[in-house]
Amino acid sequence: MIGVSGALGSYVSTLLSMLGLHTSWLPLSLVLTVVMWIFAYRDIKLSTKVMLALEGVSISLILILAMVIFVKAVVAGHWTWKPFTLPIGHGASLAEGTVVALLCFAGFESSSTLGEEAAKPTRTIPLVIAGTIIGIAFFFLLSSDSQVVGYLARPSIMGSLANATMPLVSLASNYVSPTYATLIVTSLTLSLFSCVVGCACTSSRVMFAMARDKSFFSRVGNVHPTFRTPHRAVHLTMAVSVVAQIAFALVTHGSGTDLYSYTAYVTVLSMLLSYGLVNASAVRHFFLRLKRWPMFQALISALSLVAALYAIYANMYPVPPYPMNLAPYITVAFITIMCILSWVSKRVSPTSDMESTTTQHDAL
Repeated sequence: MIGVSGALGSYVSTLLSMLGLHTSWLPLSLVLTVVMWIFAYRDIKLSTKVMLALEGVSISLILILAMVIFVKAVVAGHWTWKPFTLPIGHGASLAEGTVVALLCFAGFESSSTLGEEAAKPTRTIPLVIAGTIIGIAFFFLLSSDSQVVGYLARPSIMGSLANATMPLVSLASNYVSPTYATLIVTSLTLSLFSCVVGCACTSSRVMFAMARDKSFFSRVGNVHPTFRTPHRAVHLTMAVSVVAQIAFALVTHGSGTDLYSYTAYVTVLSMLLSYGLVNASAVRHFFLRLKRWPMFQALISALSLVAALYAIYANMYPVPPYPMNLAPYITVAFITIMCILSWVSKRVSPTSDMESTTTQHDAL
């Protein structure tokens, strides 16, 4: 969430510069963080409606651009199946692309954190997760293919896709109009806004569940009497985000996109590790605990475990340049600190608070 907030500030700064207003990313990011703080603090229905509306606008604009590119490429005879061909003799490129594709699906399970707040969680959450995976796959394939086709059709004007900083904006400007390019930047900004709101809601719910299960400080597990949200977890999550953004700007003087790049790498390693542990637990449950081998569930879990381990390896070797090479050590340090906090919380939280927190899930 910290990195996405920084990226949001940078995108808003870019959007304002296109309108002739030049502002640093940090003040914009902090102001928007406060706005998102309010959304996450209030009723979850408000947050989800805002996220769905913003993402709907963003996805619609990108899909329209993709259709325009495809139509113009077909009419001009520049349609090609090259993006779908395997890179024969370039196994490393295929491996790298596989890792990128896997990471594009990261966070698909976030809706499961709202299971206790859904009307029919056993029916709704599985449908949402499955629909998210299918929708992301379709959108990822369509949008990425349109970008490749768009650049291949006009290489003399647009240059190389690999060197493009904002390919969607360049494509919108060349295939539609500069005005539509501004709309694309706006849509990406809206998408980042909804992403931060989603991260805030997800992380606060996870923190709430940890407090309820006595794995974190019990006082964080309180539920707001009116909004029925884990308000203390929300406050803690957003406060950490604000402090981290300010500290990054003061220490490194980097941009919001730099903050996103650095934190994303650490987040990816942590997320892949958690995916691997979840699938390892599933294999243990199906095979060792049940003393049988349900082939479908166990096979999927085993393959997912291998994919997660491979993605971790591919992100660490060859060793990336500085400061990305510090990411594994930061990840280990972060996990260690969280384990220490969990251990300390069990000893400083009064028993009465723990018992009170255990009943909070009914209110949520």
